[in-house]
Amino acid sequence: ILFIGPPRGSLGADARERGFVDFFRRQGEAKGLRLVRGNYQRDKARDLTLANLRRGRRPFSAVFCVNGQSCVGALQAIHLLGLRVPEDISLLTFDHMEYPARVPVTTVAQPIEAMARLIIGLVVRREQTRRRELLVPPTLVPGESVLDVRPRGAILTLNP
Repeated sequence: ILFIGPPRGSLGADARERGFVDFFRRQGEAKGLRLVRGNYQRDKARDLTLANLRRGRRPFSAVFCVNGQSCVGALQAIHLLGLRVPEDISLLTFDHMEYPARVPVTTVAQPIEAMARLIIGLVVRREQTRRRELLVPPTLVPGESVLDVRPRGAILTLNP
């Protein structure tokens, strides 16, 4: 899997990357990951995807993007090379939105309303927290952009 990640030092996106890598480590599948640093922009993600797909025999079966704009860039690269989603390569991303794809893209949606309520509640109550991060679980929004390539009987554990 090619993970188009954030630039170094992006607090929230770094957590996304850690979660992504930790998940695959728990599954014993971290060896097949390729992490590249994007900048949240479509053009950078397109160039990174093109460069990685042009390395001869396709070295990965999916592209996972850190945000929506990166997903649009990856999708452009996939189409430029005449590949199809999900038949040739799977595509998924953080940030649920409408994507210019012939199939709905599988996304990890942030619970924006719940996050806003949490922050507003802290401000209104003037509460302080010693925690550096407040985590609100995201939601998987299944689309049609991921091809299931697991062998029969394989189970992926989403919660440790």
